[in-house]
Amino acid sequence: MDIKAIAELFPYEDGWTIKVRVARKTSRETYLKEDRKIETVKLILQDQEGSMVQATLFNEQINKFYEMLESGKCYLISKGNIRHVNKKFDNVNDKIEISFTDATKVEESLECFPLKLTKPFVPFNEVENKSTGQSLIDILGLVVKVRQSFPVPLKSIAKTTRKREVTLLDLTGDTIKLDLWGDLAMNEGGILESMESLRPLVAVSNVVLNKYEGEVKLGTSRISFVEINPEVEQSEAFQQSFQKFNSTAGGMDKVSGPSKRIIESQKVSLANITGNNVQSLFCTFVGRVEKVLNRAKPWYEKCKECNTSVHPEGNMKFVYCKTCQIDNSSFSRHFLLRLIVTDGDEEVCTTLFDAAETIIGCPVDCFAEKMLTVFSSFPLLSII
Repeated sequence: MDIKAIAELFPYEDGWTIKVRVARKTSRETYLKEDRKIETVKLILQDQEGSMVQATLFNEQINKFYEMLESGKCYLISKGNIRHVNKKFDNVNDKIEISFTDATKVEESLECFPLKLTKPFVPFNEVENKSTGQSLIDILGLVVKVRQSFPVPLKSIAKTTRKREVTLLDLTGDTIKLDLWGDLAMNEGGILESMESLRPLVAVSNVVLNKYEGEVKLGTSRISFVEINPEVEQSEAFQQSFQKFNSTAGGMDKVSGPSKRIIESQKVSLANITGNNVQSLFCTFVGRVEKVLNRAKPWYEKCKECNTSVHPEGNMKFVYCKTCQIDNSSFSRHFLLRLIVTDGDEEVCTTLFDAAETIIGCPVDCFAEKMLTVFSSFPLLSII
């Protein structure tokens, strides 16, 4: 069999066969075209030389190949349509893309090869120097924290997608937050959530940079792909560096501390805040906790599907969601800790969300389950 490299393919060519690894398989997406329901799935494919191409499956091809094709496996693919790329959209190949047809053939190859990450990884301390929204970068980091995914409404169409925040640590000891979107939030993000305690190494390709309220945010794009525990030269050095970092004073506690944006923010008194004398969007004050206002339950629950607040009783695992109108909806817990804080001169009511984990000392699910189990005898917080 004559196997061609992706770089050797050209538009409208017939009689080709490529051997590729699936770097990403998206979830099914549906749209209407002339009152006809069209379902699509995108694949990002890479050959042994490191060249990449995007492939699209439609209705019939999805039914035929979707379950067979898996990320991380290699396949022999032939008899698809090769066409010019649409320059309006980002693509892993600047010349061609492939569409599966009824004639397309797919055969799994037992002889597979590792994914090649051809671009240099950008150190986290250099990310801010990159142009936001214009350049796509590759990053490599150790997973520190993985938050639960949640639905986000899309502005352009009446649909929702999923989003999940992952905190990564690099060789320099810097951390950065990455938003996984769509299928990456659900699939690879779900795997990372289950592996969080193992501190897996993760490489993410074609990451987009944006700035939100002065802070650089990284997010996956429509051509991003995630490789968990990649075969890269930095792996051993990375683990050694992390062990050294973890053994230093503070260690992993540093990653849950204040962000760079907060550390560098304006230092103010509570009187400055209550008197509306603070010009900065972010500021820092030093205070003492006087009282916890919601000692009995410093958290709330949201439906995992629609993000609506729900109210389970006791230690229930499922709950009725009015929005979804489902009796056994899954839900997620989130901290909401209300405190009276003073700096000696002024006293204010302060609400903490995710940051409450730093004060309470454990994840919200761990804390809530223990509270619900021994509610009558377990003290919430000891305040001196």
